[in-house]
Amino acid sequence: MTAPYIGDPIPRDSATVRRDVDAYRQALTETARSGDRDEYSDALASLRAAEAELKEAEAREFTALTEGIDRGDAAAA
Repeated sequence: MTAPYIGDPIPRDSATVRRDVDAYRQALTETARSGDRDEYSDALASLRAAEAELKEAEAREFTALTEGIDRGDAAAA
């Protein structure tokens, strides 16, 4: 895992992003009921961006976990 550069935003953990995804899904449902196509399009774009961020956060956490396991296995050998 590479170290972040100074000035890079601190990545959010998957639990935080998942809450945002849930909120965007709720907003999308409410917007669909209102029938405003522009708002629906904006809400859908926000949901898709949050889902992509969630996927990245989960991959980052999985990588950190597996690297920790690999280090533990190497130390035990």
